[in-house]
Amino acid sequence: MSLPVNVLVPSQVVVSAITENSYTVTVTSPTALEVYVAADAGPIGLTGATGATGPTGATGATGPTGETGLTGSTGPTGLTGSTGPTGLTGPTGETGLTGPTGSTGLTGATGSTGYTPVKGVDYFDGATGATGLTGATGPSGIGVPSGGSINQVLSKASATDYDTTWADPGGSSYIASYDTAIDFGTNSQEVFVTVTTAAAITTTQNISFRFTSGIEDMAIQSINVLEYSRSAESSFTVLAFAPNNACGSYNIRCTVSGT
Repeated sequence: MSLPVNVLVPSQVVVSAITENSYTVTVTSPTALEVYVAADAGPIGLTGATGATGPTGATGATGPTGETGLTGSTGPTGLTGSTGPTGLTGPTGETGLTGPTGSTGLTGATGSTGYTPVKGVDYFDGATGATGLTGATGPSGIGVPSGGSINQVLSKASATDYDTTWADPGGSSYIASYDTAIDFGTNSQEVFVTVTTAAAITTTQNISFRFTSGIEDMAIQSINVLEYSRSAESSFTVLAFAPNNACGSYNIRCTVSGT
């Protein structure tokens, strides 16, 4: 086994390599001195317990800041290349020929103005005709003579046409009229209505009926009106029947005549 050349403390020896049979160490102090110790390597001993961590040493003073290095000079700007020549402009193509303008059509001749007739030459105003004579007043028309009183009837005064007069009822010329209304509601139905007369009537007197309103509807719908019952007194009953869906209200006049 080789002996050490000098005595070193542990902090001065650093193991730099381990081979199968030897260690290679580097001496850190003094500098530039390397001591190599070759020895047969014995068995590696047990790893000793880790020693307690020593106290942290004081932080060393910060060294001074080094001087700032010089800034290098900026290199010269490169030269700008020259602009190349502009290319040649191609020639403009030829303009096409303009077609000829068509000739203007002929203007038609203006028609002659029509002849305007002249008053007094071509025509004359006719003279105004004389006013015609007023015709004579005609005779009075046929009508009901004025006058009369309640319940009087119109009676013939002579055999002459239209010669009539007012007279009290009686005999074969007795005539009396009574108006009443018949209401069929909204549906076809039979309706009875009682007519009250001003004087007593007999069973031998005649009763006739005619409509005084709704005559057109009556004709279309065939509304029938007839005497239903009568006695020798001052009233009688009328029966009205409305077929064909007739409805509404109609006025009728009941005429009593005879002896």
